[in-house]
Amino acid sequence: MQDTRKPVGEIVQASTIECVAQCHTLYVAPPLGALVRCRDKDPIYGVVCDVSTQSIDPGRRPIAMGQDETSEEDVYLTNPQLIRLLSTEIRILVVGHRSNHQVNAYIAP
Repeated sequence: MQDTRKPVGEIVQASTIECVAQCHTLYVAPPLGALVRCRDKDPIYGVVCDVSTQSIDPGRRPIAMGQDETSEEDVYLTNPQLIRLLSTEIRILVVGHRSNHQVNAYIAP
């Protein structure tokens, strides 16, 4: 059976033991501990070990914008630019890979 689910995000940083994916939608990420697949050909499998939302500019810390608002939704309605200034990322710990049609529970060579 083929997996037809849409990707949650894209890998923006990778190493031999972990990778970071930027989510396509703000605040939409797999839960901690979820098993995820990266790549279609010879996939890498990992476990979500961290979820964070931060400024897209690493040198600029976000500030609170909702002092006069009554709900989180109102904050985003009043400040629509926030969706473009923030990013949700997941950190994935590599736990295995598939090679030659076999799933291996260790880091890829």
